[in-house]
Amino acid sequence: MNFVKRHFRKFKGLEQQPKLYESLDTLPIWNWFYAHRKGDLSILIIEPTFHVEGELLVERWNQLNNEFIERFGLSESAKDIRRLENRIAKERIRLIETQNLFIKNRIKILENQLKALKGKYSSSEKHDNELDEEIISMEQFLKREIDPRCLSTTKFYLYRKRMQQFYERENSN
Repeated sequence: MNFVKRHFRKFKGLEQQPKLYESLDTLPIWNWFYAHRKGDLSILIIEPTFHVEGELLVERWNQLNNEFIERFGLSESAKDIRRLENRIAKERIRLIETQNLFIKNRIKILENQLKALKGKYSSSEKHDNELDEEIISMEQFLKREIDPRCLSTTKFYLYRKRMQQFYERENSN
């Protein structure tokens, strides 16, 4: 009986390793957009058979985002947000150095601009329609149907890049 218990524990321990998407090559584009839109990282779990720690999901999400930035770079909207965040950080440093209260007002203005900019780029309505519109455009370009729940995030962005290059060449001629 002890033999069975020992082997069952070993088997049970192996079974509890969560299976998560490892890279953008396997993560479906639908999951990528869903995680961005809803903030629900449980979509990264391939086989949701048991509880996965939130820390593990956040770590994996950060890895996927780093991979995205390395492969595809930042969008203009993300660059605009980063520039404004850097300006706010510099103004905070100036406030600490000079104790000038007018800088405090400037910081509040910049923070409101940042809030508006983030709202502009992340409105849920835009996210809800963006993927569908992009998929329809790709289907027309490729002349075949695409399932966003099967298409990997990497392929999606490579198709998108190829389409942009094609239309840029067409417009320049």
